[in-house]
Amino acid sequence: MRFNFLIAVVYSAIFGAIYGQKSLVNLDSIYQLALEASYANNHVLSVKHLTTLINENAAIEGLYFDRAVQRELAADTAGAIADLSVLINADKKNADAYFLRGKLYVEIFEYKLAFEDLKHAVKLEKSNADAHYFLALASQQLFRSRMAHQHFKKSKELNSEKNNTFTL
Repeated sequence: MRFNFLIAVVYSAIFGAIYGQKSLVNLDSIYQLALEASYANNHVLSVKHLTTLINENAAIEGLYFDRAVQRELAADTAGAIADLSVLINADKKNADAYFLRGKLYVEIFEYKLAFEDLKHAVKLEKSNADAHYFLALASQQLFRSRMAHQHFKKSKELNSEKNNTFTL
């Protein structure tokens, strides 16, 4: 979440004085409150703080992703999907947003919608093992057995590559 806020700070620094937005210190403190609430597993409060930031900086797309994650954790699937939809409309190449929205669609049994989003996620980020896995689940539910098998296999392959990596 911190990286997205850094983008917001840069944006605010450039345009804040022109549009009379709240000071960077205040925005940073609100973001800090959102982080603290998230770390305390108070995702509803974190959503509230992120909403305040979005209301002050609606153009900061990363805040929508952060709020979508918090909404997912707070069991507000519809709110999370709505935030991800705003983000996808603004950035058609955001693989993370397509993946998370597709995953959420799988969780609420909207397999056709999940299938489309997860296809985009895999197209944009071929090495995302989780996207392949959830695409396989959606494909299986849509009776696309061959495609399901193909993506389960790719997910397993990508996960084994990741697990076989040795770092110091």
